[in-house]
Amino acid sequence: MKTIKHLVRPTLLLLSTSLAFSALATKQTEQSNSLNTETVDIEANNTSNTANHTPLADGIYSPEHGIICDQKAGFCVDGFGISMAFTQTFLGEDAQNKMLKMIEEVGGSDNFDSSRFSFSNKVYCDSTERRCFDDRYSDTQQTQFTDVLFAEEE
Repeated sequence: MKTIKHLVRPTLLLLSTSLAFSALATKQTEQSNSLNTETVDIEANNTSNTANHTPLADGIYSPEHGIICDQKAGFCVDGFGISMAFTQTFLGEDAQNKMLKMIEEVGGSDNFDSSRFSFSNKVYCDSTERRCFDDRYSDTQQTQFTDVLFAEEE
């Protein structure tokens, strides 16, 4: 089975409004859809079909190397940070909309750093450091999550 290859994302991490952030997510999805001719064979938005997913913790799984989704927290990440396109693909449009609403509530994308995040099991990852830790204040590296997100696939 072929899988979605990682998107080449624009380096615009800080956008002036959450509306612009939403437009970027839509553009990423459109780019993803245009790449799908050779690379996609998954059921989008079907969170109950996790047979091919690698479980990492309760409600947290990797649909493919380089991506982790947290059903409880409602987002998916890749090596760059929280990905609205992967959130929509693997968790659905409702999850994407909830994430966009949360970003808007904290003052928009200027106040939201998508490169640093914590999963519902408290594992904390920093995409700029390319490492995950047991929690936000721990120096103990969480190798399983780090390897899935940041290690090159063999």
